[in-house]
Amino acid sequence: MKIVVASGKGGVGKSTFTASLVSLLSQPRVVVDADVDCPDLNILFKGKEKLRRKIYASEVASVNSEKCVKCGVCNRTCEHGAISYGNVVPDRCEGCGACVITCPTKAISLVPYSNGELVHVKRQDFDLVYAELYPGNANSGKLVHDLREYVDMTAGDKLQIIDAPAGIGCPVIASITSTDAMILVIEPTKSSFHDSLRMMNVADHFRVPYYVVINKSGISAHVEHEIEKFLELKGIPLLGKIPFDRSVAEDLSNLRVPGLSELEAGKALQKTVYGVKEMFELR
Repeated sequence: MKIVVASGKGGVGKSTFTASLVSLLSQPRVVVDADVDCPDLNILFKGKEKLRRKIYASEVASVNSEKCVKCGVCNRTCEHGAISYGNVVPDRCEGCGACVITCPTKAISLVPYSNGELVHVKRQDFDLVYAELYPGNANSGKLVHDLREYVDMTAGDKLQIIDAPAGIGCPVIASITSTDAMILVIEPTKSSFHDSLRMMNVADHFRVPYYVVINKSGISAHVEHEIEKFLELKGIPLLGKIPFDRSVAEDLSNLRVPGLSELEAGKALQKTVYGVKEMFELR
């Protein structure tokens, strides 16, 4: 089974919930940090690095010096200033292929280019797999696709819990496709509620059923009531509510999983995870 944890916007507590969920389960599982622009579960979950390898999710121009006549056509064609008289600046190249088409001597081709790394961490309780996009590089959606493809090939029948990036862009789409369920974490603010509606539209498009967790409960009773009323009207299951608790920030700053705490938010996380176990028949 594949469960993706998502949110309409950043900062609502999605990764905190993911960390608590994976820590409170006992069955064989792998957690996938799909936020390749800024992975953070590897900070909380240490272990033995089983694998680190480059991912080639982009293409850049490459010039055959024997064919290049230094005519300058590529220089005039490229909108990004990535190529000039046969010299390529890989960090500027978008891999669009315009120079390949216009080169009169066919001296230019597109070649695979590494834009990030995949890391597999082995722990006693579960595996962590994540990817890191190199600074200044693009194509994070393809990086997430390759990350998930690796997990599908190596996880076997283990439960997959995917921590998606925030928003609704390409990396998010690559995170939620072909999953069995989405847990949508919402905080009771207007911006989070608004963005979560967009996330629901994306999930509907890909026919992924979704369930909601309200985090930071209590910071706005009015908005929280509005969210609950909407969920009831649409028949969307509410798995649980986690109260706003400053101890969560203290736990995270000390590399402790909030869901293992016996304070108010920790107990609420445990109760919510129990609901997730019941809903999806997990252990």
